Amino acid sequence: MEKLEGVNSAEVSLNDGEVLVALDEENHVQLERLREVIRDQGFTPREADIRARGTVEAGEGRLVFRIPDNDKVVVLEGEPQVLESLEGRKGEPLVLEARVEHNTTDRMWITAVER
Repeated sequence: MEKLEGVNSAEVSLNDGEVLVALDEENHVQLERLREVIRDQGFTPREADIRARGTVEAGEGRLVFRIPDNDKVVVLEGEPQVLESLEGRKGEPLVLEARVEHNTTDRMWITAVER
């Protein structure tokens, strides 16, 4: 995994069934690619806790998060008060911490909002 452009390091814990991937700040690595590498090594990817930089936008009746480096658009899910707080921050650059379930890359559950 460390051979991927944009990956600084990868720490694997076989006991916990986890891998911690540290990315360059200006990386272009997509979650789909990391999951592909995990599968190629004979493991099954699970949910991912991520930190992503982008902007909140309105999209088809829901909030979405646009990640500019790869033009990825992800539907935002979360506690109602978190989503309400993001309504007023559309277009503002933000860093979100979120969980992405193992079977998707098109939506994420917000766990924290940073500036």
